[in-house]
Amino acid sequence: MGALALWAVHGWQSDRLAAMASIPSFSAFSALSDATLRGKRVLVREDLNVPIEAGRVTGMARIHAALPTLRRCLDAGAAVLVTSHLGRPEEGRRDPSLSLEPVAHALGEALGHAVGFETDWHDGIEVAPGEVVLLENIRFEPGETTNDPALARRLAALCDIFVMDAFGSAHRAHASTAGVALAARVACAGPLLEAELDALDRALDDPARPLLAIVGGAKVSTKLDVLESLASIADAVIVGGGIANTFLLAAGDDIGASLAEPEQVDVARRIMAKVEVPMPVDLMTATSLHAAQPARLRPRGEVQSDELILDIGPETARRLQSVVRDARTIIWNGPLGVFEFDQFGEGTRLVAEAVAASSAFSVWRRSRSTASAKAFRTSRPVAVHSSRSWLARPCPAWRRSPRAQRRAPNDRRTAPAAAAVAGDDGGGGPGGLGSPSAVVFPETVDEVVAITRLANAEGGALVPSGGRTGLSGGAVASCGEVVVSFDRMNRILGFEPADRTVRCQAGVVTAALHEFAEERRLAYPVDFSSSGSSQIGGNVATNAGGIRVIRYGMTRDWIAGLTVVTGTGEVLALNRGLVKNATGYDLRHLFIGSEGTLGFIVEAQVLLADPLPPSRVMVIGLDRFADILEVLTRFQRNVTLSAFEFFSELALAKVAAHRSLTRPLASPTAFYALLEFPVAHEQEALAAFEDTVGEEWVSDGVMSQSDAQARSLWALREGITESIAVETPYKNDLSVRISEVPRFLEDVDRFVAQHYPDFEICWFGHIGDGNLHLNILKPPELTIDAFHERCHAISPGLFELIQARGGSISAEHGVGLLKRDFLGYSRTEAEIDIMRAVKHALDPNGVMNPGKLLA
Repeated sequence: MGALALWAVHGWQSDRLAAMASIPSFSAFSALSDATLRGKRVLVREDLNVPIEAGRVTGMARIHAALPTLRRCLDAGAAVLVTSHLGRPEEGRRDPSLSLEPVAHALGEALGHAVGFETDWHDGIEVAPGEVVLLENIRFEPGETTNDPALARRLAALCDIFVMDAFGSAHRAHASTAGVALAARVACAGPLLEAELDALDRALDDPARPLLAIVGGAKVSTKLDVLESLASIADAVIVGGGIANTFLLAAGDDIGASLAEPEQVDVARRIMAKVEVPMPVDLMTATSLHAAQPARLRPRGEVQSDELILDIGPETARRLQSVVRDARTIIWNGPLGVFEFDQFGEGTRLVAEAVAASSAFSVWRRSRSTASAKAFRTSRPVAVHSSRSWLARPCPAWRRSPRAQRRAPNDRRTAPAAAAVAGDDGGGGPGGLGSPSAVVFPETVDEVVAITRLANAEGGALVPSGGRTGLSGGAVASCGEVVVSFDRMNRILGFEPADRTVRCQAGVVTAALHEFAEERRLAYPVDFSSSGSSQIGGNVATNAGGIRVIRYGMTRDWIAGLTVVTGTGEVLALNRGLVKNATGYDLRHLFIGSEGTLGFIVEAQVLLADPLPPSRVMVIGLDRFADILEVLTRFQRNVTLSAFEFFSELALAKVAAHRSLTRPLASPTAFYALLEFPVAHEQEALAAFEDTVGEEWVSDGVMSQSDAQARSLWALREGITESIAVETPYKNDLSVRISEVPRFLEDVDRFVAQHYPDFEICWFGHIGDGNLHLNILKPPELTIDAFHERCHAISPGLFELIQARGGSISAEHGVGLLKRDFLGYSRTEAEIDIMRAVKHALDPNGVMNPGKLLA
């Protein structure tokens, strides 16, 4: 395996695998010829630790990643046995819920080849050349996790060649990883393991400098080898988590009651003498570690005796971002704070965003570092580099493609570097965080065309990635697809003052377009709380709405033209910014709301409007939701409303507690409405308010008198999503006709209360356009899986209520994966058949965002 593998074993992961690094026969699998494999029994250790629900595999990424190795063996005429673990069963006890039998079925379907399943293999089994057999969960075997030599020898006796292809398990000195490699006649590093080590090789063998290492976690002692190794090769080491507390002790600081290891202070001082270790200047503390515990900002050295240091402070994060920006190679292992709790995750998020924006080559240790990235679903993209192959659909030719190899090795646009969070849109849907096989960063339309044509030629699949704020699983790469990120296609290409149109690339962030328009004394009136991260291409692909639909409409209403790359790689310029164009089908509207299933939106011609007038914001309280339409009607009689939002008392209580906001009214009410209107209509609005109070529809209200007060009132509405995130809500984005809203809300309240009286329901939404956000909050005693299972179970009943009122199961977040199987509640079978036909016409090979929107 060479020096790199030895470092990876000793420093990066665990010294228990040191023996593997010195095995002379542990060669590269790619060096084995088909003649060598022909007729041989090959045992492949894969990582098939996949999610299973109700006896069915629900995430195929790891299965797809294993296919190239297995196909190579089959094509060469080998007899193939596969071993893997699943979950963490009690060793020596067979747990039916953790059996690999469902995986055998899923593997067979993906491989297009029958896969046998064997539970009793200890005395040897017969496998003929061209056959594949999956062995039962290896962790059922006594001695697996203790690397029992007898078990290792039994595994080695099954094969002529052992292939270690499970990088995720390579750090464990188990019988099926380290032991069998020692006992087998020939031991090879499989393609996945080779690729992972290649990425580490690139980061450590003559890396681009400065080389920055980021090491977080609880204890120095658990990462001592990592820190010692990095101190010898890195230009700077950022330490975080409990590790940083030990370094603060070494620097002579008082750390209060924080977790630290005084016995490792000398080690910390030794490391600080070898390499630059940027120390924090401010810290986030609390008196206990709890999700509801408020964070306190403390300057370094002023931590109180009863306080725990749980995150770096904002000034430290800003300084570390500067260090990241200067780096050319970055290695990250572990979070910088207790990222699981929002109030202690900001430091990790800010540094992660700096890594995402950096042009440095970066390698992230999976698990905690990647999990911390997952926690920040609403942040900008974080490129989690790995050296997994380019495979979107397993096809060796994809890796060999000249296009893939034409660029310099450090070019992230086509380098084999997977970014897990780039394959996720915050929806928490099938596939979880996402498991893309690679992420590409095109900068031109021609590059998007080349990527698309390559995918068609090699049997690949592509998933678009913009701001990833869709929340519907529409941007999830859960099956090893290649993610096409538009982060670098972020330029405004032109402006036509007479037409009031801006031509911009798909990756332009919404807020940047707002600023561009304001600089020209115009406005782009489509706005949402995610404007700082959402991108124009994604907004168009989901026909995003936002907070001012009642006045300015949806994204669709502001798109004068589109340039798209279809599923076959053909470039179409649609409508070209024309005001009048009566020449047949307006294809631009096929792509608006298509969720990337027909092609990629690469450019948009966006209409601008007159500057938005100065506005007032009013928040009013209502005791009966049924009165809200009366209030809306009364205000609309004389007031031009740009927003009419609502939220429940529970929603207000959550956001006020989370953000320490002042409640707007003296006494709580069951519901609240937020209205925005021009300053010029202030008197009319006050008159309407008096009327609604006189009718006893409204009990109280408050109106802003400054921009700062307006922002404070808006925070009550826009902060809801963030404030309930810690309770892992089950989200529903629904719409009905405005006239149906009160009755529909009553229907749903009654339905949920009847079936799940123990669930809290948090309501808010854009009431002025009939869009309701139903958030079911997870009770603390339920596991996330049990909670989702119960919520999934009521979805059909909920959607039947939508169907009965002619509504939509998705108002503004798309269908994606999460609602794909419920599409029939909003669209007829005839409509769905036509949608499939359109999909086939523009994407005949199913390259574009497969599995989304349409089953």
